[in-house]
Amino acid sequence: MKPPGERTPAERLRDHGRLLVRRAVLREDWIADALLDLAAGDKQQWTPQEWFDLQMDMEASDMTIDEWLDFHAE
Repeated sequence: MKPPGERTPAERLRDHGRLLVRRAVLREDWIADALLDLAAGDKQQWTPQEWFDLQMDMEASDMTIDEWLDFHAE
């Protein structure tokens, strides 16, 4: 549960919804970290190949952040 008034990472990402995922994951800031955290979900253990595949899928994505969030919404 989040404190009142605090936005989730997904809510904060919506502010950058028109940014392409493939460009966002190459950034060195909280946006790339938040996208990768959301993509990883609850998975705690990764093989190097699994992580590489996830990154490559995101770097090849034609979706905007808004589209990606809508597609991966629970």
